[in-house]
Amino acid sequence: NRYYGNKILPMRESSDGVLGAAVRAVHVEDAPSLGTAANKTNRVEAETLVAAVVDCIQDPAYEGKSMGVVSLVGNAQGQLITNMLREELGYERFMERSMRVGRPTDFQGDERDVIFISVVADDGSYAATDVRNARRLNVAASRARDQLWVFHSMDPEVLHPNDHRRALIEYAQ
Repeated sequence: NRYYGNKILPMRESSDGVLGAAVRAVHVEDAPSLGTAANKTNRVEAETLVAAVVDCIQDPAYEGKSMGVVSLVGNAQGQLITNMLREELGYERFMERSMRVGRPTDFQGDERDVIFISVVADDGSYAATDVRNARRLNVAASRARDQLWVFHSMDPEVLHPNDHRRALIEYAQ
């Protein structure tokens, strides 16, 4: 609702309801807000997200659904998730779902039926309040046709009130 003058419809207007809630927030308990500043990964958040993707793939309701994973911080989290997914699923099953893992810019002009976002946010010392961050978050959140999952390991309240990551988490909640 913060983008395009409240006129964007981020997902299909009608759904068969088989997948459940169209938007889901997953708070990853007992995970560090950011793994290490050097590589910007959060292993616990990645493991939780990968487990959810695997569960969805095993659920008949998700049969034939394309899937994507968007990491909001750099390439390292996306590479970690890619490696974990390929290990869990195998290359063939990974490709069957038209699986794509990357940053928001990697999804520009592309959609998937189900999108999983890894926020990988820090302790609130950085505020993602500028227009560039608004665009990145908009691309990430608007790539889902049927369902959007938002994985985060911090309470949104630790983020700046105008932080776009906070708005995304609170919307998903």
